Amino acid sequence: MALSRSIAGVAREMGFRPGLQLLGEGALGLRRWPFGKTGTIVAGGALGREKRIQLLAEKFGDYPERVALLGMSFWSSDDLSTESMDFLRACKYISCRNRKDMKYLKNAGFQNVHFAFDNAFALPTNPAQEKPTRPTPVLGVNVVSRNMKRIDDSYFVPSEDSNFGPTYINIVRDLVESHIRKGWEVQHIPFTHSDSQYANFVFEGLPVQMLPYQYRVSKVLGAVAKTKRFIASRYHAHVFALRTRTPLISISYAPKCDYLQQDLDIPEDVCATYQQISSGSHVNINKEGFTVSRDKNSRIQKDVRSNISNAIDLLPSN
Repeated sequence: MALSRSIAGVAREMGFRPGLQLLGEGALGLRRWPFGKTGTIVAGGALGREKRIQLLAEKFGDYPERVALLGMSFWSSDDLSTESMDFLRACKYISCRNRKDMKYLKNAGFQNVHFAFDNAFALPTNPAQEKPTRPTPVLGVNVVSRNMKRIDDSYFVPSEDSNFGPTYINIVRDLVESHIRKGWEVQHIPFTHSDSQYANFVFEGLPVQMLPYQYRVSKVLGAVAKTKRFIASRYHAHVFALRTRTPLISISYAPKCDYLQQDLDIPEDVCATYQQISSGSHVNINKEGFTVSRDKNSRIQKDVRSNISNAIDLLPSN
C-alpha cells in the first residue's frame, strides 16, 4: 500500500484531476477496474513480470499513451516477451526504482524510462514520531519467510535445496541476541500477516515483542521511526528505515534489496546480501547500522515527489 499511498498524496496536493485513475501495487483486480478517462497511474513495485505486464497490455493495450508506471522493478527482464516490451515502450511514462532496470530498458531503446527511488520515499514523516528518548533502547526487526515451507502455524522447514532459510535465521537471531545481552528491548514489526507468523518461529524462546500487523502505512512508518536501530529484510522495511533515518542493518531476502543498497551506496559492512546468505557464507555485520544524511534524505524525497508529479503532468487531461 505504501507505493500507491505515496502517489495519492502527491496527486492530492496537485489537485485531483477528474478521471485520473490510480491502480495499487501489483494491479490487483485489474479486470474489474474501469478505464481512467484521462489516464492511469500504476503503482509499480515488483510488477515487471510477464504475466502482470500481459494483464496490463490486455487492459490498456489500445491506449498505452494514457498509462504511467511508477516505481517498477523487474523479476527477470530477459524473460519478457516482445509483446510485453512493445507495450512498455508505448506507455507514456515509466520510472524504475533501481538503476539496473532503468539501464536495461534504455539499452533496449526505451525513450520513456526514468530512474527514481521507490515511491514510498515520498511519504511524509511526523517529527513528533522521530526517536523519542527512552531509558531502554529499542531494536526493531522485520523478518520474512524465504525458501521456507510452513508445516503449521508455528513450524517451518526449508522448502528446497537452499541454505538461505537456516542461515538467515541464524544471522537474525545472533543479531537480536547480541542486542538483548546489551540490555536492548526488541520489537518485531510486520509488513504482512505472514511476517508475524514467521517471527513467532524465528524468535521462539527470545523476549521479542510481537507488534500486530497494521494496514495503515503511517502506523508502520511511525513504529519504525520510534526504534533506535532497525534490522530490515523486506524491501519496504529497508525503505521505511531509510526514510525515517533509523540506523539500518540490512538482511536481504531478495536481489531488489541488494540493488537498493548499491544505488544508495550503503556500506557493505552493515549488510548481508541475498547471495551471501544463500551461499551460507559467514557474514560479519557492523551493528551500528547505516543512516542516510538529512540532506540526502530530503533530496530523495523531493526527487521521488517530482517523478510522480511529472508523470501526472504528462498524462492526457481530456
